[in-house]
Amino acid sequence: MYRRLDRKAVALRYEPGSYAPYVVSRGSGYQAERILELARTHKIPLFNDDYLATALSQLDPGVFIPQLYWELVARVLLAIKEMKK
Repeated sequence: MYRRLDRKAVALRYEPGSYAPYVVSRGSGYQAERILELARTHKIPLFNDDYLATALSQLDPGVFIPQLYWELVARVLLAIKEMKK
């Protein structure tokens, strides 16, 4: 199986009423592929944005998304909501 060694993945979670979305998991290379595989297995929607993944992959799990990225993350969450319809 071909694996992109430069691929990055970040798993986010948002709980209504919480301060902001936060990082659940992050990784690159094999770890990114594993995160994506788990998301597919559990039917978790995926959204591809290399810029945002690179920026958010610098955050540790459990860390809230910085305000600088709120608008971008909100757009992702809205796009995912639309995909589910």
